[in-house]
Amino acid sequence: MAKRKTLDERLDQYGPGKGLRLFHNSRYMLNMRVKKKVNQILQYENKYFITFTLKDKYLTRDKKYLMRKIKEALSQASLYIANEDYGSKHGRLHFHALASFNFQIDYTTQDNFVNKIWKYGNIDYLKVYDNNDTAITKYLTKLTNHAIKKTAGKIIYSRGFAS
Repeated sequence: MAKRKTLDERLDQYGPGKGLRLFHNSRYMLNMRVKKKVNQILQYENKYFITFTLKDKYLTRDKKYLMRKIKEALSQASLYIANEDYGSKHGRLHFHALASFNFQIDYTTQDNFVNKIWKYGNIDYLKVYDNNDTAITKYLTKLTNHAIKKTAGKIIYSRGFAS
């Protein structure tokens, strides 16, 4: 997949009119793709909003490695969408995921498959009961939109989403 161009890159390449139009169109299409994927996840009975945090000693780990570990931790999910974020208070890297499963996760114990793989910090689970796709999509895309100016913003998807 090609690297997303920043607003400055589009303005330099195409000028203000076309550059801004292309940039807004790109953001709109990204938001629509995320919304479509969130809607598909929300069709499942067992869906969770999961936050992966990092212990201090793992903050210097390569983000690509950490994202691979998240993919591995979510490998039993039917569908998932995940992204990176930096905390607004302390600027700490952490990850968010929305995942659906064909079974209910026992997240009250450290013995579940996700916790066995993610050894780099804490995992917080929030079972999703309300299918408010607009609020969830808005939150996930907000993180990506602000990330254009920062270094964050990578979104990963599971395979298996309907076209």
